[in-house]
Amino acid sequence: MRVLEVIPSRVLIALAALAAVGLALAAAALTQTRRARRLRRHSRRLAADVGVLQSALLPDLPRRIGGARVSVAYRPAEGLAAGGDFYDAFELPGGRTAVLVGDVAGHGREVVPITALVRYSVRAYLEAGLAPRTALRIASDVLDAQLGGRMVTVGVAIFDPGTGRLTFACAGHWPPVLLGIANTPVTVSSSPPIGAGAPTGRRQTTIGLPPGAAACFHTDGLADVMLGSARLGPDGVARELGAVGAQGEARDLLARIVRGSDHHPDDMAACLLAPLPGAADGGPLQMEELEVDAAMVGDGRARRFLVACGARQADIERALGEARQVTARAGTAVLEVHVGEALAEVRVGTPAAVTLPATGAPRAAAVASAAG
Repeated sequence: MRVLEVIPSRVLIALAALAAVGLALAAAALTQTRRARRLRRHSRRLAADVGVLQSALLPDLPRRIGGARVSVAYRPAEGLAAGGDFYDAFELPGGRTAVLVGDVAGHGREVVPITALVRYSVRAYLEAGLAPRTALRIASDVLDAQLGGRMVTVGVAIFDPGTGRLTFACAGHWPPVLLGIANTPVTVSSSPPIGAGAPTGRRQTTIGLPPGAAACFHTDGLADVMLGSARLGPDGVARELGAVGAQGEARDLLARIVRGSDHHPDDMAACLLAPLPGAADGGPLQMEELEVDAAMVGDGRARRFLVACGARQADIERALGEARQVTARAGTAVLEVHVGEALAEVRVGTPAAVTLPATGAPRAAAVASAAG
């Protein structure tokens, strides 16, 4: 009491104020601790939700699908996997293997519904029996108005172990990197992305893919990694795939690219497909297809495609003449070029009507497509 009596009142007031501040800080610390705990719980829930979304776009796949060995890998540029990259692989009747890889323009949660829409739509068309380029063409017709102005690049392929043939089509997407075969797919008159406001799904390539060879489908994030001030580019991706080998895994390819790069600014997704032992040897087959209309015949795009395929001048003129007649009658025509060591063989046909099943099991439905 004597001590308190000699302490000036202003000091007592200061001590009381400090005590009040201490109590307020303690209360704030307790509040912050509780808030941090809630944020950690919410973060774990968010990570779980993103994991569910990621599994819808980037599913875990078995090592063997149909008559092929398939491996997939994905690496986000940063943070949680909420980009627009997606992949899928599944078995079709006859032991065939279907693969699709794509990339929706943009990042973040707003692209997730679009990514899922495109992936499941294209998959449904392939399961209905459509050829790759026909599936892309119908997907574009159906989805363009639902994409909100975004563009989507997609690569679609079907491997048939009974014939040893890989048939693929790309909409604004990289063609697959091929390993173990000498084929170089023709990229002239490539189809634009879905959502670009132009017809797509008009190009298709069929090659022989024998056991011991492989095809790698990937998004542009692999080619866009930076080595100093330069991009890795498609040739660099091919070199890295060669180092991994046909029996390697997609995750090994991404790991090599990341280790050797200084910066990877975009998400990366890859799907590596290799025939299983016992698959047929498709031989040196390479068939290029382009569906043309009168405008493409008239503005030189069809001619540039035939020149790139190595067709003779006489065959080019004949094919263009036949294409004009077919497009005048049917609206479009299909230029089919068999590329080989000798001069290319050119055929002109009429696209068949596409009939999707209204009821019943899709696998049992009869579906006609331009690429058969």
